[in-house]
Amino acid sequence: MNVRVSMYILSLHSFSDNEMEFTMEFFLRHYWNDPRLAFQKSGKLDSIQGNYEMSKLIWTPDTFFGREKESFLYTMTAKNEFLKIDHNGDVMRSQR
Repeated sequence: MNVRVSMYILSLHSFSDNEMEFTMEFFLRHYWNDPRLAFQKSGKLDSIQGNYEMSKLIWTPDTFFGREKESFLYTMTAKNEFLKIDHNGDVMRSQR
C-alpha cells in the first residue's frame, strides 16, 4: 500500500548540546487507501470516525524512527489517536 506521512510539530524543547538530545512533541498522520474498507454512502454518511480501539481492527502502518533514544505515545486516560475512513476506502490516522 502507498502510505503518505505528515508530521505536525507542536513543540521542540529540552535541548542538550553535550548529550546531543532534544524533546519534540508532534502529531503523526498517516494517509492511505484500503479498498477493503470502502462502503456505500448512505444519506449524509460518507465517512466513519473512530479511535485507537477501531484502529486495532484494521491494517495500519508500522512507523518507527531510526536512531531515536526514547519515545512514547501521548496518553492521558487513553491513547490519543483519531481514525477516519472515507466511503472510498481513504484512511487517515492521527497520533500524538
